[in-house]
Amino acid sequence: ALKRACHDQRIHNKLAPEGKLARSIFDAVEQARVEAIGSRAMQGVADNIGSMLEDKYTKANLVDVRDKADAPLEEAIALIVREKLTGRAIPKSAERLVDLWRPWVEEKASGDMDGLSAKLEDQQAFARVVRDMLVSMEMAEELGDDQETDDSEENEENEQQGEEQSEEGGEEDSGSEQSQSEDAEASSDEEESAETEATDATSDDLSDEDDSDAETPGEAKRNDNPFLNLPKEIDYKVFTTAFDETVGAEDLCEEEELDRLRAFLDKQLAN
Repeated sequence: ALKRACHDQRIHNKLAPEGKLARSIFDAVEQARVEAIGSRAMQGVADNIGSMLEDKYTKANLVDVRDKADAPLEEAIALIVREKLTGRAIPKSAERLVDLWRPWVEEKASGDMDGLSAKLEDQQAFARVVRDMLVSMEMAEELGDDQETDDSEENEENEQQGEEQSEEGGEEDSGSEQSQSEDAEASSDEEESAETEATDATSDDLSDEDDSDAETPGEAKRNDNPFLNLPKEIDYKVFTTAFDETVGAEDLCEEEELDRLRAFLDKQLAN
């Protein structure tokens, strides 16, 4: 529960070294940081962790260790860091382990270790100090690339690319808007032309309909009286009336035809 509350595995993985020894030290010191947070916050937690460590190193047979080759460096560094962060003494079962490595560790990285306490609550800042500590202990080649720095640079590149794409997109949008405006104008002209043609066609249709209404099968359209436009004085004289003849309509056609002609004449007069 303590590690879950105080440890972010994502940050840990990003800043973790690539080398085996450096990674084991990095992991052990991070564990010491988490335990130190709990120990400083609650006395009961501090006592429980102290008992756990005492039992751990007893079972590891490190009580009487005499050679550095048999003394894990990462465990010694984690215990020294815990001592600096909490002020609690080294477990008795691990005193020989720490004594073997303390002179070398403090000679190489005492300055870096002194800065760990101020970064205790900030895992990322704490991890960077640990990386500096590893450099001081001549393990720089095991650190590998700083993935967080790479991610930051990649984010900056992505932002720059995003800005460039945004500018290009703005130009494309401007061109697109201009093109759309031209298309809209062309479309408007086409619509006006189509409306004009439709209006003309409608007028023609109406005219045709009027003509159609004015005529019925067998009937001819009546033209305007051609004599209305003649001048009052015309050069015309009747030379003879000898051959004039008046014939009644009933003598010219049958009665049914007369009725049809009468109806046609009445219709023309009504219009």
